[in-house]
Amino acid sequence: MKRLILLSALSLYFLSNALYAQDVPQSQVPSVVVNVFQQNFQKAYDIEWEMDGDRYKIAFETGILGNDHEAWYTSTGKLVKHVEEISKSDLPASVLKNIQTTYNGYQIDDIEKITEGLTVTYKMELESFTQDWKIVCNSNGKTIRKIAD
Repeated sequence: MKRLILLSALSLYFLSNALYAQDVPQSQVPSVVVNVFQQNFQKAYDIEWEMDGDRYKIAFETGILGNDHEAWYTSTGKLVKHVEEISKSDLPASVLKNIQTTYNGYQIDDIEKITEGLTVTYKMELESFTQDWKIVCNSNGKTIRKIAD
């Protein structure tokens, strides 16, 4: 009985992953999506295409150090979301000031700049000896989400 439950759970897990996100060869992506992506990210390399629901998700790298990016496009070629790995020096002064004031003594790690339409947020991990946090700040520096890690 336990074996049947385990097999059923594993089958559902793999089926849900297969239905939710699937790798797609570039040849099966609409040309408008490929063309707009290539125009938007001319220096992209190590490109991986995937279907994420009804969106095309592209994982890729740019720059000498290989900064990670993810971009989501509609089938008509509209960029709806862009997530890019950034360094602490790329954070706006307002975000740094909030962290220095509210989270004094914490180290900043794994910073992402997330752009959805005209909205830009910054997601990062804050680490100390006693507590770690995952936070999201808006471009004005205000913490809009805070989760204990």
